Amino acid sequence: MQSRVVNNSYFSGLADGKAAAAKEVAQLKAEINQLNATLAEAQTKLKASAANIKPKVVPVPKPVTVLKPIQLDVTTLKDIPIRCKDCKCEFVHTVADQLKFASRGLTKKPKRCYECRKARREGGSYIAPCPLQ
Repeated sequence: MQSRVVNNSYFSGLADGKAAAAKEVAQLKAEINQLNATLAEAQTKLKASAANIKPKVVPVPKPVTVLKPIQLDVTTLKDIPIRCKDCKCEFVHTVADQLKFASRGLTKKPKRCYECRKARREGGSYIAPCPLQ
């Protein structure tokens, strides 16, 4: 049987390598702990800032109503005498006026004569004199 000579430097190199690896593992663990602490701090700040964020209020548009065309029987239309709300004078709501009102989607009869409507549109509370007086 032959005897072998064991090189002590080989084993000492392994021991040194093991110690270096252990030191590196310890450094990596410390780095991971530091990163976890930084992450926890960032998450806390994010939660605090998210609590301060107010939701954006977006106005909801009103639904659009589509006017249905008014069906008038032209043969049954006739001139209608109406008393003006402002000047108390009587005026005639003609068939042509009724058709014009209907084409614009207006369903109610006018309350004021043409002169009072014109004066009112121009921004005055002026009551036009009755043309029939």
